[in-house]
Amino acid sequence: RPGRERWVSTSRSGKFVTSSLPYSLQSLEASLFLEPQGWKSLVGSSFPFPPPMDPILKRVWNPGKNMPREFELDFALYHALPFQALSSDGAPVPFPLVKWKSFGDESDLSIVGKGDRMGRGFLLVPRGKVCLFGRAKGARYFILNSVQFPQDGSFVLPERKLVFKKTETFLSGTVVDGDRKPLSGASFSIIKQLEDPQARNPRTYAVRFLNRAFFKGRTDKKGHYSIPFFAESALEMMFQVTYPGPPKMFKILRRVLPQEDLEIQIIH
Repeated sequence: RPGRERWVSTSRSGKFVTSSLPYSLQSLEASLFLEPQGWKSLVGSSFPFPPPMDPILKRVWNPGKNMPREFELDFALYHALPFQALSSDGAPVPFPLVKWKSFGDESDLSIVGKGDRMGRGFLLVPRGKVCLFGRAKGARYFILNSVQFPQDGSFVLPERKLVFKKTETFLSGTVVDGDRKPLSGASFSIIKQLEDPQARNPRTYAVRFLNRAFFKGRTDKKGHYSIPFFAESALEMMFQVTYPGPPKMFKILRRVLPQEDLEIQIIH
């Protein structure tokens, strides 16, 4: 049920039991927190990061799938990946957010890896092939479409350097009224990203994540706008341009690819 939460503690054997799950349950999300002592037993005393204060594993069962009554959150299926976010000139990128999307199990969802001021952090990643991606302030991002993590070996992987770059594609132009006079202060917001289910892949998930973060902004005094736009052939962007008024006006548009010098006319 939306918004309903229940927290339970595990026993020494790692088992847990929760009660009062309704039989009409349509979706379920399970997240795991670890006490510092439990985390230390996994990564060792020399691991250079403090214990995570956020969930470190997550499983999700979506509507239409059978809701499990028994399930596991298994660390044997994951690695801890230390990373550092860097710009193309080698300078640290502060406070990045890093995620992954698996090429396999759709019920596995990534917990965000959060970097510090020097761009260093860690993320739990599954064994096997994933799309690894992330974002940082200043419309900086990276996407590694196919990264293969080992099926066995040490739980803690060697540190990976992640090179962030600035966004290179934009939707830009001017917003005008019915008389083609520029509209200052018009805002852009995403309504929905329409996805072709036949062409769905982990990269489209990454592009949607980046668009949700970066596709926003307002027109300047001359009605000009320049909005970061990540294109993907399987996605169509549905967005709204809102002029606060007076009078208040808005227009809904759909785009597949970014475009320069696009004039958007809003008529009251």
